[in-house]
Amino acid sequence: MRLAIQEHLLPGDTLLARLRQAQRMHIEGVEVPFDGLAERMTALMEALEEARLVVSAVDVGAVHLLHPDYDMREQAIITLREAMMLAVDLGASGVIFMPQGHDTPRLPDLHPYKSTIELEAELLVTMLRTTLCDFANAFGIEMYLMPGNRYQTHLVQKLAHATRILTDNQDHPMLKICANTFSMGMEENDIIESLREALPKIGYMQIAYRRHPNQPVSPDLEANADSLALAIDMETLSIMTALHQHPYNGWVTLAGSMKREADIIKYASLLDNYLVTHDEDKHS
Repeated sequence: MRLAIQEHLLPGDTLLARLRQAQRMHIEGVEVPFDGLAERMTALMEALEEARLVVSAVDVGAVHLLHPDYDMREQAIITLREAMMLAVDLGASGVIFMPQGHDTPRLPDLHPYKSTIELEAELLVTMLRTTLCDFANAFGIEMYLMPGNRYQTHLVQKLAHATRILTDNQDHPMLKICANTFSMGMEENDIIESLREALPKIGYMQIAYRRHPNQPVSPDLEANADSLALAIDMETLSIMTALHQHPYNGWVTLAGSMKREADIIKYASLLDNYLVTHDEDKHS
């Protein structure tokens, strides 16, 4: 496993300063957003080389692959294809995407022929199989289908939903799942069990801060309420253990919306210490 971080979480006044901060935190990769990426490729590649970091993945976000309008679906394909090309130039492992957003209009309910969910699922499988997986295969880039939460998307909200899409797509080797613990915390009944079941199909892992609703607030935690790392370390270590036991060999990416530099550094240290400890155990 290798440690990465989403670019927006890195503190610093310049791109190079932010990447150097990642290096100081023993982070190897940076996940970058697709939006505006083409215009800053030269600066990004130069800064990555100077900081001796790599790009873990390009995050496209939600696209309108399941839009009722054909032109919108075609634009989504164009966007993903461009993201794959940029990912190749950056040496990234893959492209992260959600096939629809909260603002994507739903397909009609044609029950008793087929429901909206059935139509959307079959359309997604078809578009992946007939177009996008071929692009990914040609570029040598993995596609990471990311389940969202109920506020982000309609169709793929659980790891099991993404697993079904991959299975129906005959488990194409370039199509894998991106798991995000924040969305998992909202949609999964049991994060660890859901993760274990989906792990054979997971190619990218985002670990985002979330305060578990059933987690007791210990006196130590209360005394250090400004430390997000303390708030999530038990659940995070359970997740990391599940990944290690599989074994999972992809990126583990620090994700989310943390604002304070101290919290980001503590959280990165937590993940790095786990990776170093288990790497030492493996070679002992």
